[in-house]
Amino acid sequence: MTARHTTLLFLVALLIIAAGCGGGGARDRAAAGASDTAAVEKRLAEYAQLVRQMDHHGIAQLYAQDGVLGNAGSKGVQGPEAIEKFLRGFDAYHVVAYSVVADTTRVHGREAYQAGSWRQRVRVPKGDTVEVHGRFQLEWVRGPDGSWLIHRLGAIPQR
Repeated sequence: MTARHTTLLFLVALLIIAAGCGGGGARDRAAAGASDTAAVEKRLAEYAQLVRQMDHHGIAQLYAQDGVLGNAGSKGVQGPEAIEKFLRGFDAYHVVAYSVVADTTRVHGREAYQAGSWRQRVRVPKGDTVEVHGRFQLEWVRGPDGSWLIHRLGAIPQR
């Protein structure tokens, strides 16, 4: 075998190894992306369950320390303690039904974005039951322990 053939075989072997490494990395990134997306969707389901239970403390704990309950462009209520206090103002209400469906879930590193629709049926203090629905936008951030926390949640009721 000539030196030229040996060099050619060496280069072909390097290309095969490089192709295998690149493909695995892409598959690993895709798997990690799917895993992160599933984790964000699971966190949204947890949020919905806490709303149905009217667990104000649990809902507030889903927020990052600088998390905001309020639409973009508004000051909103900021931080888990303030959010819990705000939610306790609804203690006389009773959530009869609540559903939330994300049409879009995108994860980019340590941040995620969701948008979709929500529907809620509530018994108000006077005993009447009202139903409201609308659209939501939700920004998530990965917390120090790796869990997904709400950075901003805004909801727009529709008529």
